[in-house]
Amino acid sequence: MRLHKGFSFLNKKDQNSDMDIDELISNFQPKIKASLRHTASQEREDLEQEITIKIIEKMETIQNLEAPGFWDFLEKIQNQKSGRKGE
Repeated sequence: MRLHKGFSFLNKKDQNSDMDIDELISNFQPKIKASLRHTASQEREDLEQEITIKIIEKMETIQNLEAPGFWDFLEKIQNQKSGRKGE
C-alpha cells in the first residue's frame, strides 16, 4: 500500500523503526524548513524540534493502528444492516 510518495514504509512493522523515523523526518524536512521561514529566527530551532517530536509521535500512532481489511469491513457493514432489519 502506498500512502504517499516516499511514505510507503509507514505500515510496515517489520522494518527497523529508527530507519523509518530517519526516513520520515528527512522526507518532511523541506516542508518543515519552509514553514519555519515564517517564524522568528530565534524560535526556529526549538520549533523544529517540537515539530519533529510531533511527527515521531504521530508515526508511532499510525504504525499501531489496526485497520480492518476490505472483506472484514464489508462483513461488518452487512452485519450492521441485518441487525437493523430485525429491530
